[in-house]
This record gives sequence, C-alpha cells and structure tokens, in this order.
Amino acid sequence: MPKSTDLNYKLEECTQKIMDLQHELADAMNDLADVNCAIARVFREVKNYDYQDLLVKRYVFGEPWEKIATDLGYDLRYVHKLHGRALAEIKIFS
Repeated sequence: MPKSTDLNYKLEECTQKIMDLQHELADAMNDLADVNCAIARVFREVKNYDYQDLLVKRYVFGEPWEKIATDLGYDLRYVHKLHGRALAEIKIFS
C-alpha cells in the first residue's frame, strides 16, 4: 500500500504541471491576441472598406469564403477576386 507522503508528492507534482501548462496556455493566448491586433492594424491601413471587411472576416475571424460572400452580398468568385485586390493593397512594414 502506498504511503500518504508518496501520494501527496505525486499530487503536488501533478498540480505543478497543471499550473505550468496553464501559464504556457495563457502566454500563447496573449501572443495570439498580439498577432491578431497587429494584423487588424495592417488591415485598417487599407483604404477600401470592402477590402478591410473581407480581410478581417477571413484572417481575424476565420470565416469561410461562402459566409464572407453572403455577408458582403457578392458572388463567391467575385469575393476571391476582391481578396486578390485586397492583398495587393496591403503594405508590409519591416
């Protein structure tokens, strides 16, 4: 039969691992939020509001093309054409 101290040690070890993973997850979520904010800032520099809307819906919210087309009131093929134009408008700063 295991000793109580062995169980306590294993419980403390598992608790510490859980806490470490929670901190790693929180850090990763903060990094993701920072990236999303940076992407949104770049998209706001695009002058055409349809392009902005399309880019945010696709790359910030991860919406599928079909939903974007429906939301914007355009044909799916035209949304893909707009997407190419929108990407051409983006200026990447280093």
